[in-house]
Amino acid sequence: MKRLSPLLCTVLTSTVLFSLAGCGASNGVTPVRGTVTYNNKPVTAGTIQFISVDGHREACGSLLGDGSFKIPDVPLGTVKVVIKTEPFKNLKGPTKPDPRLAPRDAPYSGGAPVDGPGMVYVPIPAKYEKLDTTDLHYEIDRSTDRIDIVLR
Repeated sequence: MKRLSPLLCTVLTSTVLFSLAGCGASNGVTPVRGTVTYNNKPVTAGTIQFISVDGHREACGSLLGDGSFKIPDVPLGTVKVVIKTEPFKNLKGPTKPDPRLAPRDAPYSGGAPVDGPGMVYVPIPAKYEKLDTTDLHYEIDRSTDRIDIVLR
């Protein structure tokens, strides 16, 4: 097997890294991760949506068992945030992941809730569950990589 020269490896690696680095910015999106808490406790079962104020772009994902989320494509600009926990109210307690379901860090598809380790229903104020009543607004720019949301 023929080996690539160190110079060629460096050029190829640099090209790939530079094209990946600009990926989010050129599409008008950026990756964002963070946590959601209510009454100083993590919201461990739910979905989170980032919706542009013009309503034309959105990104959504699942809250994990530790209250964290990771969404690869949050729109740049001012967004409203909707957090839905109501569909998870029938969870009986921490659950084990079902290997037949989508990966936990995949965006929530709007179908049946996905159970995961540590997921327990945490009721939150109803205003956060709907786009027209949420008061969660954030300015997302290319430097935004973490948002920790504290519900009151």
